[in-house]
Amino acid sequence: MRPSTPETSNADRFALDPLDIYDILLTSTKYVRDIRDPEHPYSLEQLSALSEDSITLNDKLNRVLITFTPTIQHCSMSTIIGLRLRAKLKECLPLHYKVDTKVSPGSHAVEHSEEDLLKIPRGERTLEGLRLNRRVGVQYLAAWLTGSGYVPLYNLMEDTAPAEIRRVQNWQWIRYEVELDGDGLGVRVNKELFGRVVEEEMERIEKKVGKDKFKKGMYKEACKKFTKQCTASELDDFLTLAVYDHIVAHYPINVSRP
Repeated sequence: MRPSTPETSNADRFALDPLDIYDILLTSTKYVRDIRDPEHPYSLEQLSALSEDSITLNDKLNRVLITFTPTIQHCSMSTIIGLRLRAKLKECLPLHYKVDTKVSPGSHAVEHSEEDLLKIPRGERTLEGLRLNRRVGVQYLAAWLTGSGYVPLYNLMEDTAPAEIRRVQNWQWIRYEVELDGDGLGVRVNKELFGRVVEEEMERIEKKVGKDKFKKGMYKEACKKFTKQCTASELDDFLTLAVYDHIVAHYPINVSRP
């Protein structure tokens, strides 16, 4: 700290010199490093949501800015993460410092109007898209049935939200027999085509995870439940609601009792 003189103000009395700024930067990074993402058992640093470069400290303006990256574009917890970061820094900084947090530009979905939500989505529909939705949905649901709410797949951290999007998209394509116009096939999605995709993708999953893990895991059970939801005459409210009975039946010791 700079030595104070009679002429210095209270703010100047606690002003930070370059060494203090460096110490505060390291200390604050250590504090926020221990903050966990609300939906994953990893720290924000492990999820690349936060790093030392995310912290900007301006000693002249007595201001600290944290720029963090949400774990997914539609992260519903981004506000909570920002508030937790702010609270942690307020604990270790002098009182006259102002702390702000914001998400990295372009890393989070913006608010949409009612008109935006009613627009027909643009884009190509492909057989590979149908396959990927199926493959990821089954693998996520298999993990969920064994007690894990997240699973790393194809360089992405999948949780219930993106898995639900994949399920609903599959259901819509089957229900309205949409044309796969993006790969030149010109075929329409129906239950027969989806059935073939199911068989082929289950073989693909088994090769990927190995026969032993495939046999011990819940892949076949997940396949049955995911397929049933995708081919139902009416869309189920949510992906995991229909499989809670399985959790209750197989893990009754964890069920709360009145």
